[in-house]
Amino acid sequence: MNKRLMLALPAILLLFSRVNGQTESEIKTTGKYLYSWAIEKNEYKAREEAIRGLLDTIGIYLSKELKEGTTDTVFNKVIDYFTKKVGLKWQVIAFAEKSEIEVIFEPPEQVNAPDINTGNTVLDELVKIRDARSLEQKLIELKAELKVNFGSKVNYPNDSGCYIFIIDGKTNQITAILDKGTGNRKNLLSGESENIQGNKFIESHFVYVVIN
Repeated sequence: MNKRLMLALPAILLLFSRVNGQTESEIKTTGKYLYSWAIEKNEYKAREEAIRGLLDTIGIYLSKELKEGTTDTVFNKVIDYFTKKVGLKWQVIAFAEKSEIEVIFEPPEQVNAPDINTGNTVLDELVKIRDARSLEQKLIELKAELKVNFGSKVNYPNDSGCYIFIIDGKTNQITAILDKGTGNRKNLLSGESENIQGNKFIESHFVYVVIN
């Protein structure tokens, strides 16, 4: 059965589909593909972990391939995946062909960033960032240094320990950074109390960040 899913992430637009002709050996050995795999008891969890790992891999690949200093970037890509049963578990291999990655450069919007000092060195780095692509690159870098973990709401159902970065779906600019907590949270950019469930952020993307 062929599946096509649209996943909208900060600065990334992706289409997912079932594998179309490639073999597992070709994906792993030819050097034409970026891939990631996961094995879980639950098929959905395995697919989620494989795709999340592939997004990290694509982000690192792009950061090396693109010119230094490039920040606001969008790429469109069809990602394929294999799903198969391994014993009592599910294995998913998610992959993307390097030659099909399309990069679109957009001039970054100039936003005056307030001087915020939170007392946390890692958080201080993050609150200075205003565009989604730069945030993604910085989070990947910090995750590699074991300083943060990040993901979506599905990764952190109990999100009271997360900082929530809110990104405008049209401009890819960070419009709010909510402090840890429950219910209404302090917006670190404005100092105001915000409710993530309100209509104000209905067309926004959310990135959940845990600082280790």
